[in-house]
Amino acid sequence: VISNTKTVFFGLTSPQYWSAETEQMFKNSAKWLATDFVPPVVSNIQITALTNQSVTISWNTNKSANYTLSYGTDLNLSTKAVNKTLSMQHSLTLKNLKEKTAYYFKIEACNANAFCSNSTLQSFTTLDLTAPYLALAQANSITNTSVIIAAQVTEAAAIKLHYGTAQLDQITLASAIAMSANFSLSNLQDKTTYSYKAEMCDAAGNCRNSSIFSFTTLDISAPKAPQNLKIAVEQPGNKIKLSWDQATDDTSKHLIYASNSPNGFNFSAPIGNSDSPSVNEFVDASAGSLGERFYVVRSQDGHGNTETNTVVVGKFDLNLKKGFNLVSFPLSPQDTTISKVMHQNSTYSIVSQVKAFDASSQQFIDSSFNGNTWNNTIALQQGSGYFFNAGNDAIFTIVGYPSDPIQLQMQEGMNLFGLVSLSQKQLSAVITQTPASLNVSEVGKRNSDGSYSLSSYTNAWSDDLNLTPGFGYWAKANTDFTLMVNP
Repeated sequence: VISNTKTVFFGLTSPQYWSAETEQMFKNSAKWLATDFVPPVVSNIQITALTNQSVTISWNTNKSANYTLSYGTDLNLSTKAVNKTLSMQHSLTLKNLKEKTAYYFKIEACNANAFCSNSTLQSFTTLDLTAPYLALAQANSITNTSVIIAAQVTEAAAIKLHYGTAQLDQITLASAIAMSANFSLSNLQDKTTYSYKAEMCDAAGNCRNSSIFSFTTLDISAPKAPQNLKIAVEQPGNKIKLSWDQATDDTSKHLIYASNSPNGFNFSAPIGNSDSPSVNEFVDASAGSLGERFYVVRSQDGHGNTETNTVVVGKFDLNLKKGFNLVSFPLSPQDTTISKVMHQNSTYSIVSQVKAFDASSQQFIDSSFNGNTWNNTIALQQGSGYFFNAGNDAIFTIVGYPSDPIQLQMQEGMNLFGLVSLSQKQLSAVITQTPASLNVSEVGKRNSDGSYSLSSYTNAWSDDLNLTPGFGYWAKANTDFTLMVNP
């Protein structure tokens, strides 16, 4: 008969055989019978309650056993959890794990007699429950209409940009899942501040919005031109003062350009500038020594953008002799009122009397200066001629705009007129006519001694007078007609 369990057959035929050796044999046999030499078997391993930082592992053994659970992020399994309590059902919660990290483990189960077995190697990966963070947001390659936004995140993610001015109402397409992405934004407005934020979602669907950042597109738009540009004469010294309305846009200063002719400006070399947008005037102290001087004032912003207006104002000196002078204005006064054109006062008084000629009545209209005001308000206009009565030889400065072509309404009889040009012209180039269409029969030029040089027209002008800017001339018209005078 063969036993199916551990069995010891032990017996003595006589007490004389009980010895120390048989006693030890008996003890060894009893111990062998009482000892469990079969290690427990680990089964039904379960992974539950898995989070980004913890996990619960449970298992069974086929007999009461304690355990040592060894785990780690590599096969060294350097971390151990030990429980000496004997049980057939086991559960252990591991904490303080790393997020989205693969862990390996095995279980060693030992019975009460320290006979042990190991499970197979097991593994689990902690969850990803943390949304990515924005590590870097940088605006690069900024132009007036575009920018490149470089974004970097703390873990691979799909990134979108939300951007706009007042609201972040424009959204880019999501980038591929990666650690960084570049976004090219175009069709932006120049010199405009844009705000933006990044929306980041990792592969596990964890999403986060970044803080709000901003950038400003470049300013390449020129500011507005100065408005209401005016020119005036300042005494003493016949200085020229320019003034304009104070800037209301992003103008940072005004550049002043000067030239000795209306068309000779060097716009790369201003003669001066205003210190700030609140300074809206400029005085040219050197203008008194120049017979003609012209100005353009342009606005510039803080980025060096300069507008390109071509509004020209200027001065022209009349060289008056003592007594009456027949003069005209080659510039168009900004204000034709005699008090504005003559710019005299109690301390500066060169002309005591101005005579204007009314061609309709063929009579003079006089206005005298009493030391402070003119006693008869008349309009002094470009293209007409006037008599100035000067107390001494003097230079009198008039200011205004260079002229466009003008039409002078000539009346039958005598008329006073002058050039609107800044260069001399021949009489035949100013009054063009034929014997069949004869409008003017005579033109008179006043000489320095008060006499007149006359040119009459039959088939041509008998003396093709050289007409000079600033001088006035008589014209005897045969009929009412319109004289076109060109600069």
